[in-house]
Amino acid sequence: MGSIPALDYSRRAEDDFSPVTDDPDNWRWADSDGVISHVGEWELLSSLSTGALPPYTLVWKEGWAGWLPACQVAALSGSLDADAVEKPVEPELDPTRREPPEPPLERYHVYRSRDAAKLLGGGGKKRSITPPPPPKGGMIQVAPIPPVRRPPMPTFVDAPAQQNTTATLRPPAAVPPPPRAVPQRTSNPGTAPAEAEQPTRPRPMDTPVPPPNLGGAPVVMPPTPPLPVITDPNAPATLPTMALIGAGALLVGAVAVIAGIVALHGFSRGTDSSTATGPALDGSAAATRTVPCTLMRPAKRLAAPIHLAVTPNITGAGEQAAVGYARTARDARGILVSLTDLSTTEQFSESAESNISGVVPLSSGGGVRFVIDADEAEVKAPRTVDASPPFTLGTTGQDLVRVASGQQHTIWPGGGGARMTDPRVAFAPGIGHAVTYRQGGQQGKLRVGWLNPDGSKRSELWTVEVSASHLGTPLVATNDEATLVAFAARATPDSFWRVQLAHGTLGNDVGPAAGFRIPPGGPGSEAISPAATGLSGGRWLLQWTEGSTGNRQVRLQTLARDLIPVGDAIGVSPEGANAGQGVVWVRGTTSLSLFLVQSGKSHELWGALLSCP
Repeated sequence: MGSIPALDYSRRAEDDFSPVTDDPDNWRWADSDGVISHVGEWELLSSLSTGALPPYTLVWKEGWAGWLPACQVAALSGSLDADAVEKPVEPELDPTRREPPEPPLERYHVYRSRDAAKLLGGGGKKRSITPPPPPKGGMIQVAPIPPVRRPPMPTFVDAPAQQNTTATLRPPAAVPPPPRAVPQRTSNPGTAPAEAEQPTRPRPMDTPVPPPNLGGAPVVMPPTPPLPVITDPNAPATLPTMALIGAGALLVGAVAVIAGIVALHGFSRGTDSSTATGPALDGSAAATRTVPCTLMRPAKRLAAPIHLAVTPNITGAGEQAAVGYARTARDARGILVSLTDLSTTEQFSESAESNISGVVPLSSGGGVRFVIDADEAEVKAPRTVDASPPFTLGTTGQDLVRVASGQQHTIWPGGGGARMTDPRVAFAPGIGHAVTYRQGGQQGKLRVGWLNPDGSKRSELWTVEVSASHLGTPLVATNDEATLVAFAARATPDSFWRVQLAHGTLGNDVGPAAGFRIPPGGPGSEAISPAATGLSGGRWLLQWTEGSTGNRQVRLQTLARDLIPVGDAIGVSPEGANAGQGVVWVRGTTSLSLFLVQSGKSHELWGALLSCP
C-alpha cells in the first residue's frame, strides 16, 4: 500500500549513473553565511534532489581551484529540475589543493536577485536585473548583504542537532499523560523548532486522561470536609445541635464518595492508555478502540548494495514479502523476505539494456514475478501497477496515460509534464487505485485522482490544499475507510522540512493538509521522507526520517483514524547508523518496514517487522 517517497531522480541524465567522484566523501558546500560543510555524495545528491539545498548552492571538492554553483556541475545536474540546470562549467583543477578557498558568497545575492525578479515579473512590466560587468578574473562585484545567522540547510545535509522541542513543560509533581504527538493545522509547516513548547494543556472531555492503575482495589475517596455552620457565638452548643452537624457531615461525605466511584468507573470503562477516540470520516460518533503497533523483530540487513536512484517496491507472496530493487543502474534484483524472521531468498536477477527506473513485483494472477520499468521512446517515467491485469502509468508530453495490453489511453490531459514526479499508487478493494504526484517542481502543486480497478479514469484530478511554499514528493496509502496523502513541506527555502498529512474518504478528494508534530524520543531537528500504510479499523502506520547530518533515524508511529498518534513512536534503524528514506507495507497484522543505511561509500537495504493487531 505504501511506497518510498524517495529521491526525485526522474530528471537524472540517462547516461550518467557513474559515481560523481572517485572519492564521494570529499564534497563541500557553503551557505550564504560562509559556513562550509563537509558532505558525502549521497547526502549532497539527496539535498539537491529534494530541494533542501537550492540549485545554485556553492559546491567544491578536493582538487578544484574554486567553487561552482551546483547547477553548473554536470555530475550533479541529474538531481535538479530541468529548468534549474545551467550550461555545465568545467572546474579549474588544482591537484595540490586539499582545503577549499573562501567561497564567493556574493553569487548568492546575484541568484536570489534573479529569483526575486522572476517573482516580481508576473505582475506588471517585467524588470531585468543586469549585473555590472565583472572585473578581471571574472568575479562579479556585488555589495554583500549583511549575513543572517541561521541553521544550516536541512535534509541529509547539516541540520544542527537541537533540543527536542516536543518535550512538555509540566508543573512540579504533575502526572504526565501518555506520549502523544498531536497533529495540528499550521500555516508554517517548515518553521525551525527553536521555540519552547507551551505547557501541556488539559485534554478535552472526549479524550480524558485515564485514571491511575488501582490494581483492582476498591476506590476510596477521602471524605469531604464538613461544611462550616454559622451559629451565634454566644449561644452554648447543645447535644442535639452537635449530633445534627455530625450527621450532616457524614451524609455529605458519603455522597461525595459515591459520586467519585461512579465517575472513576465511567472513565475506566470508556478510557484506556492505548485508546484514542475520534469521529469517523463519515461523521459517526461511535468510539473505536485503537491499538498501536509494536516492534516484533529488530532491524536486519536484507540486501547490499542498493542503487539510490531506484525505489524499492513490495507486494505479498504468501507468508513472505516480495521486494524489487536495483543493485546498480542496470542490475535488477528481486528477493523474498520472511514475515517471521526476516530471512531472505533471491528470486530474481536480470541485467537491463537501459537504465532502470523501477523493479516491480507482481502477485496478481497467482505466484510472484518481477518486471523492470525503464523509460521508453513514447512513454516516460513508467510505473507498473500490480493489478489484474497489470497496467503501466506514464507520461507523453503533458498528458498522463495508461498502457494496458499494448494499448495507450490518455487518462488526464495536461496532468503530466516534464516536472512531474513518478506517480505513487495505492489500491482500495472495490473502488480502485488512488494516484498522487507533484506537478510543476517543488513550488508546484500536489495532485490526487482515482482510477478504476482496470486503470481507467474514475475521477478528475484534484489539488491538495497546502500552506507551504516548497513541497516534496508525495505518496498515497489507503485503509478500510480512507485515503492518506503524506509528504514533506517547508514554508521557506531556509526552513526545516516537516511532514504533512491530508486524508479523505475512499474514492474522493482529500481535505486540507495538516502538520504532523514529531513525537519525543528521537534526534529532533526535522522530519522528511514520509511513508505510510493503511491498517484495519481506520488506523495508519506512518514512517519518516528524522535528525540531522550523520544522525538520521527512521521512526514509525501508529495513528488513529483522526490522525491522532497512539502509543509511543518506534525507532527501527540500528543505533548509531546513518539511516533514511524507506517504505512501509502491511500484510494482515504484520508490517514490514524497509529503509536504507549508509555503509562507507555505498548503501544497504534493511528491514524490521512490526505487529499491528
